[in-house]
Amino acid sequence: FGTMATKQFPPRTTSEYMRQLRSALIGLYGGLNIFLSLIIKMKISKSSNTTNVKTPFDHKWLAEIGNIATLLGYGVSCYFCLFALGHPEFSLFLLSPILLLLSTDKYLFRWLREENRYAPVVACCTIGLFSMAIYKMCYMALIRFKWKAMLIREFFCLICVIPTSYLFPRYLFDLQKQPIIWWIIIAPLNLVGLFASFTATYWLAVEGILLSIAYFIIMLLLNRQNGKNFI
Repeated sequence: FGTMATKQFPPRTTSEYMRQLRSALIGLYGGLNIFLSLIIKMKISKSSNTTNVKTPFDHKWLAEIGNIATLLGYGVSCYFCLFALGHPEFSLFLLSPILLLLSTDKYLFRWLREENRYAPVVACCTIGLFSMAIYKMCYMALIRFKWKAMLIREFFCLICVIPTSYLFPRYLFDLQKQPIIWWIIIAPLNLVGLFASFTATYWLAVEGILLSIAYFIIMLLLNRQNGKNFI
């Protein structure tokens, strides 16, 4: 159909038309998955609030279908924004809340509860930024001749932001308090990542700073509630 519609166009116009058409289809596919997961999430929430009421949506695989649609919508949306539209890595922060549509199922997300529902959001955003940083480092190593000094600096910046990016999602998963001395040591390391040239590493550092502040605030409130000292 695309060839028939563009056979009278110049080659450059045809290429641009097909590129725009592919981007539109990718965006439509991601949007439909997110819309489907939103409907399923609403139905699951409604079914959990109404007991002993059978509806056409009372299906044992409904949560799994919604989770698959959520993951597909999130993955396609990330690809669409980063590669099809060329948006910066900051878009991962805006797309990660899509994962709040995940529900507890019997397989992959059987650990998901109301208390740790933000764990997939933080974890996937961190993994996405980390993957983009690794991708750019490998790409730089392959195409640049004088890359050694820059690559060493970027690798050092990435290493500095890893501890915070690992500890906070771990806390969200198991909700177990971590020694505050760990955070006193690793929180300032995120400042090193602010000097990175790759935007993915830079946003990882910004995320690490925000997560460190969030953890200190959470511990302060919990200790104040229990009548304990902060340290």
